[in-house]
Amino acid sequence: MKTIAIIGGMGPQASVFAHSSLNKELIKQNKRANIVHVSLDIKPFHSSQPQLSLSDAQMELLWPYQG
Repeated sequence: MKTIAIIGGMGPQASVFAHSSLNKELIKQNKRANIVHVSLDIKPFHSSQPQLSLSDAQMELLWPYQG
């Protein structure tokens, strides 16, 4: 079974929509997956140089699913 990480930060509605869309597609293809949600606190997208930095806890959540 594959693992899919949803990395969010634009609000809960976006994550719910992504999760719902993935579930519909998985059901349609008769497949299963673990879906992991990670929300990031990021600066607004209108900033000139958005920077994303992960905390140690966020890295620990994501690292097993890398590669």
